[in-house]
Amino acid sequence: PLDLLTVQGPNVLHAAVAMDRGLIEVKELEPPSVPTLEVKNNAELPVFFPAGAVLKGGAQTRIVATPTLVLAGASAHIDVRCVEAGRWNTATGTHFDGMSASPFSLKSAKHRRDSRARLSLRGRAADQDETWGEVSTLLSSKGVRSRSSSLLAAMDAEGERTLRAANSQTPEDRSRTQAALKGAHGLAITRADGQIAALDLFGCHGLADAGVRMALQSVEAETGTVGRPMRADAEAIDGQLAAFLASLSAAKWAERVEGAATLVDFGTPGGVHGTALVYQGAVLQASLTFASA
Repeated sequence: PLDLLTVQGPNVLHAAVAMDRGLIEVKELEPPSVPTLEVKNNAELPVFFPAGAVLKGGAQTRIVATPTLVLAGASAHIDVRCVEAGRWNTATGTHFDGMSASPFSLKSAKHRRDSRARLSLRGRAADQDETWGEVSTLLSSKGVRSRSSSLLAAMDAEGERTLRAANSQTPEDRSRTQAALKGAHGLAITRADGQIAALDLFGCHGLADAGVRMALQSVEAETGTVGRPMRADAEAIDGQLAAFLASLSAAKWAERVEGAATLVDFGTPGGVHGTALVYQGAVLQASLTFASA
């Protein structure tokens, strides 16, 4: 868990919270289109959709490809990819009724492809085949059979393992994790060797609680284990971050206006890819993936 020096940013709802409260509608276009969905924000606040979030329902399950902000009372389109290759059925409904985190490896690979595409000014990545391949690999690695090749089937299998691991935790372990996450504005994911694999940072108080927990769930969905705060080697982590910051002077940058927000992508010579969505002077979310991820 990470803390940040934050300024008082705009009030923004996380899409997972807005969906739970019934404040937004996420649905298929008319006529439906695989790579695009429509969002109607009925809340009195803007709603933020993070890249990598999985949307359940509609004609098939999708994953959000581009960080998107939908203003209060507005409608907008969001870029998505299919993560359920064997189902296309609008007869069962065109609305989406749930949001969850995607497994860490899929989320990281998707982020790097989209970031590279935007840096090359190609816009969205043409990576539907790669996304389907990663879902198939996950299903195979978990020994899960799914008639519709659904990412959710793999996540449900890991969810059962995670639940068993959570139930086996001591009260002290649970309290330690809850205390570490309380008030955190970001999450650093490190590998077993101490190398940083990814960072998710939230510069807006309204997004941090749900955002940090979804970032943690992304690792749990990958591993079937319960995330625990680790006593990291502070000197080693500081060294990695210092090297990353130094490399920014040689980074390639691209930015584009996305409605009322600005989407910023960058890539460093060392292989770090970052994406940030900026709104009213505040960074709503910054996501980084490292070449070693």
